[in-house]
Formats: sequence, C-alpha cells, structure tokens
Amino acid sequence: LSVMKLMASYGMNTFFYAPKDDIYHRAKWRDLYPENELAQLKNLFNKASENQLDFHWTIGPGLTYKYTSDEDFTLLINKIKSIYDIGVRNFGLLLDDIPWDFQYEDDEKAFDSIVDAHIYLVNKTYTALKEIDDSIKLTVCPTQYSGNCNEYYITKFGCNIPADVDLFWTGAEICSRVITVREADEFTYATNHRPLYWDNYPVNDCEMFQEMHLGPVKGRDKELYKHSEGLISNVMEYAECSKIPLITFADYLWDSEGYNPDESWMNAISQVVGKENAEKFAVFADHLYVSCLKDEPSK
Repeated sequence: LSVMKLMASYGMNTFFYAPKDDIYHRAKWRDLYPENELAQLKNLFNKASENQLDFHWTIGPGLTYKYTSDEDFTLLINKIKSIYDIGVRNFGLLLDDIPWDFQYEDDEKAFDSIVDAHIYLVNKTYTALKEIDDSIKLTVCPTQYSGNCNEYYITKFGCNIPADVDLFWTGAEICSRVITVREADEFTYATNHRPLYWDNYPVNDCEMFQEMHLGPVKGRDKELYKHSEGLISNVMEYAECSKIPLITFADYLWDSEGYNPDESWMNAISQVVGKENAEKFAVFADHLYVSCLKDEPSK
C-alpha cells in the first residue's frame, strides 16, 4: 500500500497484481478466493483506485491447465468473474514459467504445438471476457517472453491473438541490460503488437536472491515510450528497498530525454531514507550495486 502511495506521488499509473506466492493466483488458480482473502484484494484494488492507479489482476493457470477441458475453462472464467465483481476491469493471463511440453495426452492430440494451444486459450478467454464487459482490458504474458523477436513461438503467438491484447516482453534477455527502440520495432514487426515491457529490474529472485538491487534503472532507450505500450517495473519482494529504483523508473518514464540516473538515484535515496542519511546510505548502497544493469565493483 505504501508503494502505491509512492507511485502515485511520482505520477506512475499502473499496478499489476501477479505474486506467485498468492496460491490463488497460480497454484490454486481453480479455487475462488476465500472471503477474507477476497476482502483484502478488494481493499488493494480500492487503494489503487484512490491513488489513480490502473489495477490489473492476473492469473497464472499454466502449470496445470488442460487446454481441451471445458471444465477448466469454465473455472478460469468464473475465477476472473469473481474478481470482476469486486470492481476490477483489467486482467492478465500469464503463461510464463510453465512447461514447454503438453501435460495431458488429450491436449497433445488436439494441438500441433504448445503455441497453438496458447493461442486457442487466449482467443477463447478474450471472447468470453468481452461478452461479460466489452470494456475489459486483457494483457497476456507468453511462455517465450524474451529473445530476438523472430522466433517461431512469439511470432506465431503475437500474430494470432487480438490486436488490442497487450503482450508482455522483457527484451532480448530475461533481465535485459539494455532495451532499445530498434528491438521494440523488431518486436512490433514480428508480432503485430507493440511490446509492453515487463522490465525485470529491480527484481532479485532465482539466482539473484543474494543481490539487493538498489541502483537506478539504466540502459533504456530515451525514445522507448514512442515505440512501446509502456514499461512495468518488476520490483523486489522488499517494498522499502524497491522504492529507490522505482523512483528512478518514474523519473525516466516522465522525462526520458533529460533523465540522469545518478541524480535520480541520489534524489530517490533522499526521499526513502531521508536527506540526513542519504550520503551515508549511498555509500552502503554502492556496495550492493551489482545487478544485470551493472557488474563492475563498487567505487
């Protein structure tokens, strides 16, 4: 909630709810939220709305979803409908970090490849949501969410889903050192979708768990905003620590032409830890500066 307040104060406008440790988002995607958890989610949505943030609730069914199952599809739509009923109008279907192989024999017989199954699911979900409310916005994360933009999966996937479905992309790498206009244009040409960047910074999960990403965002093209649908920062699970790089994202997004990473970083530290502690904290943070964006040692 405090991150939402900070985001609003810096003019950021979008919040994606997609925590893998919410068991009802991924592991128990078929189950409706219990009353207490649903009330907490509604409170989060209400606070986002109060801070003028577009709230996107997402679901990740891909670990166990059966693409040929009418029952699974009904459960999926019913789950989304239960979130629609608390006021949410923006939804995400996340197919990231799931097996590349079919898990059910019926699916393997019904589809030529996994991408065909994913296209089928996205299009069917899109149609069902539009029947509920034509104003619903759908965002999708493909199983291939990084690369050269010309691979078989992502080109076929992008070219066969509705044009108004936003398509997540992390760039050339899962944690991209740079994101350029050229790459964005290549993605658009290959998929018929401008990329919605799921920027994997400052996230520090998986093999990065011993890193604390406190530095500013760097390596993002100054004119990226002209060639993409937007940029979403994937933050760390540590809310207070995430605020420092998140402020630098806001500075970059509002004035990419004039963005100065070092100045933005010092301002962010002052805002989060206080001006009286900023100089000392900067020394501490510099020793934790290693990340996908910077691998040279501290000063």
